[in-house]
Amino acid sequence: MKHRRTICILLALALMLALSIPALAADAPIAAPEAKPLTRGGFVTALYQLGGLAGTDSGDAPFDDVPQAGLLASAVRWAADNGIVKGYGDGRFGPEDPVTREQMAAMFYRFAQTRGQGFTGMWMFNLDYPDAADVSAYADEAMHWVVMKKIIIGTDLGLEPKAYATPDQLSLLLQRWQKSVMQAEEGEDLWFGFDDAAIAMRLPGDMEFQSYNGGRTFIGTSGKVSVTVALYDRVCANTPEALAELVAGELSAEQESLHRGALDTVKVSWNDGSADYFLLSPDGDVYVVSAGPNTADYPELTPDDVAAEIGAIEDSLCHIMKIPEEEEYVRVFRPAGQELNYRVLVNKQNPLPEDWEDMLDTVFTVNSMGDEVEAERSAYKAYLALKADLAENDGIELELDSARRSVAAQQDIMDRFTEKYGADYAAKTVAKPGYSEHHTGLALDLYFRLDGEDVYYNEDMVRYPEIWEKIHAKLADYGFILRYPEGKEHITGYGYEPWHIRYIDSVKTAQLIMAQDITLEEYLGAVRSSEVTVKYGNSELYSEKELDEAVVQIKCRFAAFAGCELHSIRYAGDAANNAENLNWLSDVGGTEYAQVAEFLTDFHSPEKDAGAWNADYVYTDFQWWLARTADGGWEIVTWGY
Repeated sequence: MKHRRTICILLALALMLALSIPALAADAPIAAPEAKPLTRGGFVTALYQLGGLAGTDSGDAPFDDVPQAGLLASAVRWAADNGIVKGYGDGRFGPEDPVTREQMAAMFYRFAQTRGQGFTGMWMFNLDYPDAADVSAYADEAMHWVVMKKIIIGTDLGLEPKAYATPDQLSLLLQRWQKSVMQAEEGEDLWFGFDDAAIAMRLPGDMEFQSYNGGRTFIGTSGKVSVTVALYDRVCANTPEALAELVAGELSAEQESLHRGALDTVKVSWNDGSADYFLLSPDGDVYVVSAGPNTADYPELTPDDVAAEIGAIEDSLCHIMKIPEEEEYVRVFRPAGQELNYRVLVNKQNPLPEDWEDMLDTVFTVNSMGDEVEAERSAYKAYLALKADLAENDGIELELDSARRSVAAQQDIMDRFTEKYGADYAAKTVAKPGYSEHHTGLALDLYFRLDGEDVYYNEDMVRYPEIWEKIHAKLADYGFILRYPEGKEHITGYGYEPWHIRYIDSVKTAQLIMAQDITLEEYLGAVRSSEVTVKYGNSELYSEKELDEAVVQIKCRFAAFAGCELHSIRYAGDAANNAENLNWLSDVGGTEYAQVAEFLTDFHSPEKDAGAWNADYVYTDFQWWLARTADGGWEIVTWGY
């Protein structure tokens, strides 16, 4: 493997420093007086070995008190060349001096930065230790990052930034780096991989080794399905067509060819709902991923349950790597910040998953108005790249208005919108607490600055369609989509919001969604897609713009009709605006309305699980009654036949 040497060096260092270290919740406290502390030279040498011994082996030593030759000289020279060490400022490095915990944090942070890690842009993380104020200014950012990444953890006495570090603490640091950062960056132990870690979330951390058809197998059971991954050594192929032909010769069952990511696959379906996926590796080896119902733990499984679980695994397959012969176990790790299902659907029908908070990794920033904003880490990094692109190439100064919101914060927004604009407008514009996409941390609300001023309010931002067009044109290049596009209100349940974008962690998928002008719901197959015909008729009372505002209200409310497919909306005519209807709707709504409008819709109910609807039925002339006060917007008062 490409990074095998790095792993071996790291493990050798860990073993060299401590043959047996218990799993501690915190670092060991300050060493006893007789314990020998770790030296500055020893720590830099460990970093040099961790970095692969890739440095300058000749030249003058950068410090007066460092030898001109040898391992220490090479390590210090390498560290100085890479900005990892800076010395005391008087020409000395102090290789035999004990290294303090804050010095260790500072040097390790600079090392991590050479590996693409570290804070970028604005950041905020609270050091919740009683002695946090004792951290020196030069080590402040570094200490924040290593504590946030759980690479350095406080002792029972606090952070102890001025205490001498010990070899045991270095060993723990290296183990944590390997677990929380390096694996996420490199993927050394991931012998088979999946598109968005969805399958990794269904498998245990270690998969048991078993024999399978004479080949090597890793097997694990988790949730409603059992999964095996094995070398299928009875066949070998060099093209997808040859693979399909070989599989057809081996098995008499229904099969289809699939392409997932960089992976060519032949799927074989069995009568019990299970499926085998034969995967063609680049070197011609064939592997098989078998997925079937876990009836031992879930005896009440239905075919639909099995199909949904296996479908999720099928959608996640993207590549497989050769299983090394010397490995007895394959570890499916979940990289930090990558455990999430970045395509999670949270809308008016789908609440936030219960375990979402446990997996969420967020960062904090402050926008141009001084507001603190919290966002999921990968989404925020992608936003920074989008922001830089727009600033450099389009002259657009993008800002982040909001991202993740708690349920309580969402309730506060709902209350304010209801008080200011009315319940129907709030329902159309603001998500129900617990059902807001903003809870995910993946949804971002944007604004921009123009001529040094913040363009922040919704009514002001919509006056600049040319700016939003430029922003939307680049969203997909950074893994974002426009979440609530115009004309899709009957699917998303929200009116058009040019500022609301959603991160899905896949440029390819984002480009597909944006190019096809579809919603996340449509991409995931969660709704029945349809083109809606709107007929405004010939009204003498209302302009088309006024009628369209009512149509958007209807479409947003229709999105709550789970599984229904909207076909058409038409204005019923001015005759509905009469005294009788005004009195009726005013009584129903408890408001003195000034005008009334009636609309008729045609839609198709779900084929199954129709609830109160007749299953698989086309409803026609379904009525919607809206009204408005003399100075207010349209409100849906009632609907039905």
